[in-house]
Amino acid sequence: MSGGGEGEGTTLEFTPTWVVDTVYTVVVAFSLAVARLLYYTGNNKVPLLSLEALHHLLIFIFVSTIVHVTFSVLTIVFGGAKIRQWKRWEDSIPKDNYDTQHVLKNKVTNVHQHEFIRIRFSSLV
Repeated sequence: MSGGGEGEGTTLEFTPTWVVDTVYTVVVAFSLAVARLLYYTGNNKVPLLSLEALHHLLIFIFVSTIVHVTFSVLTIVFGGAKIRQWKRWEDSIPKDNYDTQHVLKNKVTNVHQHEFIRIRFSSLV
């Protein structure tokens, strides 16, 4: 994307949040479906996971979902706050009445007139 090689894929950093949420939702739904299948015990069948292991799996899925949702909300809140801060800064620029001619004019500094330069480079001149 940004001058890299042909075979590079999109990184998670540039992936839209809704895509990550969709993938995460599919993973959670699949995990819950598998958990339901593992919990089913029929005639002469033994579950792959014990009830305690299944309980720990469901707790892990729940906690990871809560953490993901919390981080997504915090990202949106902090991003919105930063955008509002930038907007205030951009709106304040025209209000300050900057003298653009003064800011844009060329400034010439005669370096050889500074004492620091004269002391350190006097042997070169």
